[in-house]
Amino acid sequence: PLEEGLAPLEAVAGGIWLRFPAGTTVVELDVGLSYVDGAGAAQNREEELSELSFDEVREAAEGRWRERLQRARVRGGTEDDQVIFHTAHYHAL
Repeated sequence: PLEEGLAPLEAVAGGIWLRFPAGTTVVELDVGLSYVDGAGAAQNREEELSELSFDEVREAAEGRWRERLQRARVRGGTEDDQVIFHTAHYHAL
């Protein structure tokens, strides 16, 4: 749920501008996304993030990416060729 006085951001084209008090060094932001509507984004955020800390979400995401990216093994080609392959592989996922 949103904190008191805050409202969900809805936009046709994405974008956001945030201001923080001087001296702010750490900001954690929970974001829910949906291609359908704001209610779907709120539901996705609640289902996917409500019980997890930032570090837990980051570690889980890194693990999932590592698992998927390690499925392909590449031999041969130049180092540049391998970088191009792995970049394309990442974008394909």
